[in-house]
Amino acid sequence: MEAYYEALKNRLNAVDIYVYPAIRGMYCSQKYGEDIITFEIFQNQKYVRYGFDEFQKRIDNAKLCEYGKFISPRKCSISSLINALKKMDEDLYLDGCCLIEYDGIMEYIPSFNCSNCSFQFRHWLYDTVEFYDSFDEFQTLISNCSKNEFILQFACKYYFYLLQEYRINQEEILDFAEFKNKLMDEKKILQIP
Repeated sequence: MEAYYEALKNRLNAVDIYVYPAIRGMYCSQKYGEDIITFEIFQNQKYVRYGFDEFQKRIDNAKLCEYGKFISPRKCSISSLINALKKMDEDLYLDGCCLIEYDGIMEYIPSFNCSNCSFQFRHWLYDTVEFYDSFDEFQTLISNCSKNEFILQFACKYYFYLLQEYRINQEEILDFAEFKNKLMDEKKILQIP
């Protein structure tokens, strides 16, 4: 764990970091005309986090306010960011991450536990997807993967992120065969037995 945070510190130490409030919601992106806006949804409330226009240029904060409730990120030191992530490692939730901005780049920085869980979850998907033939069957598997509510919440959230990632890259809804093939191709690229 310390090596993970030391590497993060070395990578981000020389930049000004701005951190968005961490409310443990679920991130999703929506297209509005030529703009793509990312929201964080928590307890049926949508919070605008950031957006890009058709030229991949970040949308300024004044325009972001037009899309909903927006709270500007706050400047933060690398040590404060790491301390916040370490606190997230200590609680029961597995999905601790901070959304940060630096040098014009937006990045989700997962806590150590979140990083490990997402890695393991992705590999579990690689190993199981080949045995299913529809999104409904696969969703049922994920919805019943654990009786632990924190593991279940994590699995459902990260499955949603995976579907969203493929959908944004394709700009269309995939059928299950395409989704399955993409996961199997990733598994081959990573040379996972």
